[in-house]
Amino acid sequence: MSTDTGSTTAGAARPARQWGRTERTRRVILDAAREVFIAEGYTDANIAHIVERSGLSVGSVYHHFTGKADLFLALWSEFEAVYSEAAAAAVAAAKHAGVTDPVELFIAGSRGYLDVARGNAKLTLLFRGGDGPPGYDALGTDVGAAWAKNNMTLLGLEDTLANRLRVRILIRTVVEGESAIARARRKADIDVIIDETLAIIRRIATVA
Repeated sequence: MSTDTGSTTAGAARPARQWGRTERTRRVILDAAREVFIAEGYTDANIAHIVERSGLSVGSVYHHFTGKADLFLALWSEFEAVYSEAAAAAVAAAKHAGVTDPVELFIAGSRGYLDVARGNAKLTLLFRGGDGPPGYDALGTDVGAAWAKNNMTLLGLEDTLANRLRVRILIRTVVEGESAIARARRKADIDVIIDETLAIIRRIATVA
């Protein structure tokens, strides 16, 4: 009985260890790809440079990813998830603190989003620069549509043409703030950019 138990435990541990190694390998490859894409841009990036920077074999890289586009899109998905989670967490925190006004909740989410942008300048320039694999623009459009739908709900707006336009303008304002943060030359400028972006959002959102 003790032998069987030991065998079962070891058998259960192997898949877990294998999964851990797989995730670590993927992380090494993605980190290498991120550095290469930042340095070279998507179009000029070379898969051989990613392999070299990762310290792994070509076969290992292609075992986990189908190529340069797959790597880029995996990094982009992570990038978008970090921002979405930060905005959602900021809205949840504001609600927990007793904020109920829809505009103030949107502003809280926008601040959470922009706060993340403080440390993501290089990735912002990479992913917002328009240089990506075929179909990348369409993915961005899909994400924007999802943001618009979620924020229509958050703001409690009726689904009308005018309100859809207003929400798109609000989202565009946040993204412009993100881009300005990425290009800021001084850290002191970032607070000014965030405060001004949120002030513009408040003016747009509160127009009757």
